[in-house]
Amino acid sequence: AVARLLAAEGTLARAAAAGKVVVGIGAGYEILGRSFETPGGGTEAGLELLDVTTTLGDHVDNRVVTRPAPRFGLPALVGYEWHRGRTALGPEPEPLAEVEVGVCNGGDPPTDGAVQGHVLGTYLHGPLLPRNPELADLLLGWALGTEIEPLRSEFAALARDERIAEAREVWRRKQGLLSRFR
Repeated sequence: AVARLLAAEGTLARAAAAGKVVVGIGAGYEILGRSFETPGGGTEAGLELLDVTTTLGDHVDNRVVTRPAPRFGLPALVGYEWHRGRTALGPEPEPLAEVEVGVCNGGDPPTDGAVQGHVLGTYLHGPLLPRNPELADLLLGWALGTEIEPLRSEFAALARDERIAEAREVWRRKQGLLSRFR
């Protein structure tokens, strides 16, 4: 219903066409794509702002650590994911990041998100921008049409390092438990 309302209203499509920043997280990411599968087994049209399609898989609930594509100049992004989406990228977008810990897009190689122009979709919750202030600065730079020199925060770097260490440990334990039941 949300996808249909957003498509009919047209604001996001007009914003993306004008080069404005559009960000979708989780289901918002899926809606930005060409199509997405519904829990009832149907397929709904997306907003077609990203050349991606989403099908459903097993539910994932993980902490996430990613390595953003080098062109973005970002440190590791951290957060969590909680979804069933498996998102395949078409030829136009590029992944936001490679996944170190988590499932995210669900493909091989493991990636998260898609970026096409100034439209960005990701499965990374967190909240995304407060946990990843350099990404917030990148998006602000896109919105302003200029590169913003990220402010460096010792506290933010320490918090990120702690979250990365914790996510790696939880992932390691989870993978060990899963291997015992296979």
